[in-house]
Amino acid sequence: MENAPLITIGIPIKNRFQYIRSLFEAIDDLDYPKKKIKLIFVDDFSTDGTYEALVKWKNEVEEKYYKVVLIRERTNIPQARNIYLNTRLTSCMLLENDKSLHQPKIY
Repeated sequence: MENAPLITIGIPIKNRFQYIRSLFEAIDDLDYPKKKIKLIFVDDFSTDGTYEALVKWKNEVEEKYYKVVLIRERTNIPQARNIYLNTRLTSCMLLENDKSLHQPKIY
């Protein structure tokens, strides 16, 4: 998969601390080259520790991925999708919510 295209995965998130570890595991389990994945998380000012968990995870894994972007902004899901589209670098885009990224194969 050396010639795999660079992809962007956009995930809106708010107050999902109880699920965040499962989300991180699902992302890590993707059967796709990590250096070909740009991750964009848009956090709507979580108050339960979700954003802090994202920051910690980003610091632990950002060398594995092409790029990990954290955006903290008052938003809803359609607005978050517009943010992804404006910040992506790729022609391949996967828009997910924080509970749906569970399949390891994305191609």
